[in-house]
Amino acid sequence: HERWARRSYLCAPWSSAKLVLHNPYMASPRVLAHPFQVIALLRNCEVGKLDLFCAACPAAVMQDALPQLLRHVEMQQLVSVLVPLLNNVELHAPLVSMLRRVDVLRLADILNGTLPGKLDTLLRSPGETVVDITCAVKDDRVSAMLALVNHAPDKLLDLMANCPGPENAAAFVNFVEPEVVIWLLDSASPLRLAQLLGDFEVAELQSDGPLICFLGHLEGERRLTKSIVGPFLLLVKPAVVAQLVREVTAKQLFKVLSKVGPHGVARILENTNVDLIIRMWTGSLESLVVFGAAPLSAIQKDCRAAATIKQVTDSIQNCLSSFPELALCGA
Repeated sequence: HERWARRSYLCAPWSSAKLVLHNPYMASPRVLAHPFQVIALLRNCEVGKLDLFCAACPAAVMQDALPQLLRHVEMQQLVSVLVPLLNNVELHAPLVSMLRRVDVLRLADILNGTLPGKLDTLLRSPGETVVDITCAVKDDRVSAMLALVNHAPDKLLDLMANCPGPENAAAFVNFVEPEVVIWLLDSASPLRLAQLLGDFEVAELQSDGPLICFLGHLEGERRLTKSIVGPFLLLVKPAVVAQLVREVTAKQLFKVLSKVGPHGVARILENTNVDLIIRMWTGSLESLVVFGAAPLSAIQKDCRAAATIKQVTDSIQNCLSSFPELALCGA
């Protein structure tokens, strides 16, 4: 039975006739205008699998989409990318959703630009996550999305599945260079990145938003991204990173990270009052170095010193918040 199921439609002409009988659009003039593509489809699709897909997909959708896919998808991609999706019954539902909701020409571009096996991984996302994000990606950023899909579909899937909404995940594709996203996916947890995106409102995740501007400074900075920023995002709570990105300029924050290192910055943030740290870091860099080096050294040596510094800086911040004129005097 298994051998029979794996036979192609060209080896079982009666199955081909049954397929056309139940799905007349398969023999429509628009479809038959691409005979070589049709033959390739029937030669490589397993008997029964194409029938199941056609039964799951509304006839009106297939009637419109199939001729365009046969016309615009390259032969090699048709066989190596689309056919495996059709032969996997588990992927039929998400593929049908793609056909129903994604523009056919965009879908053709995706099939043409995806390496074999990569799209299979992505379509395993829960619900319609991938479809929602694909629809939210801008037309001129589809190639950027494909670069991420081809690099690490499993990590991208984790990121998409854990983002609070499709717009949050799509912001990574729409406004951040693929190389930066790839470096971050390699050096930081996709879950951590999803949590960070979730700490920003969609309105903040635009081209001029604080996080996008922060990540924009990482273009061409592979070492900085992978050895400093990635570990920093792993060590510091996403809500704290979001606060820093909003209130400290990217230039100043990168200087801090470069001078103190991700682990040092993480220890300072963990053992001192974050609001006070931000007050100091938004001042002169000289004040930052004086304030940061000594406490960091003490924190590294003695846990009791860390607890004392936390209490002291909490008190200082409470005082500055209660008497803002003191902060003005120190500025």
